[in-house]
Amino acid sequence: MRAIAVIPARMAASRLPGKPLAEIGGEPMVVRVARRLRRAPGLRVVVATGDAPILAACSRAGVDTVETPVDLPSGTHRVGHAVRALGAGGVPVLNVQGDEPFVETESVELLLDALDEGAGIATLAAPYAGDPGVPERVKVRVDAAGRAVAFSRRDLGEPRLQHLGMYGFGVGVLPLLLSLPETEGERRERLEQLRWLEHGHPIEVRCVRRAPLAVDTPEDLRAARAAAVRRP
Repeated sequence: MRAIAVIPARMAASRLPGKPLAEIGGEPMVVRVARRLRRAPGLRVVVATGDAPILAACSRAGVDTVETPVDLPSGTHRVGHAVRALGAGGVPVLNVQGDEPFVETESVELLLDALDEGAGIATLAAPYAGDPGVPERVKVRVDAAGRAVAFSRRDLGEPRLQHLGMYGFGVGVLPLLLSLPETEGERRERLEQLRWLEHGHPIEVRCVRRAPLAVDTPEDLRAARAAAVRRP
């Protein structure tokens, strides 16, 4: 096993309740994400959730799961719980959001390459040409070395990069991040990655050519269903 990919999922999404089980291309979205991740060689894929309907849907589809407490404070805590439960702390960990129904193997490889090259935390971004004021699209600014210097739901100026919902953590890094206290930036923006950045943990950013369609709103869901007809 080269790494473990954990998909944290919960039914109580604020903008789109029940989102993990929204049907896309004839299957629940979280199942579709897991299936696409399994295309990457050497990657173990599990869904971490405390919600019985998600556990049941994954079981029917043959997707591995770890049951977590329902009241964990974040998706990253669900990932950490799953890694501990599986005894998988000796390999790199990927945190892939369950609302990325078109995730590509290329994205997985970019994260794993960054970890292989010594990054403690790695994430992804893509050029962004949409409305920079849309809060559902998180923006990231990087320095000349390719490390994140800021994340925001607001406009960060040119060049505009959209942050994508995937992270890679080197061996032993995730427990350290979960021990960090909340920061002012995290509270203000509601972005957990600002906690890591503001505590001095570098975040390597690798860029893909374009952002895959993520599902944050009912409009996104309609677009994803239409796209799945063209891209099973």
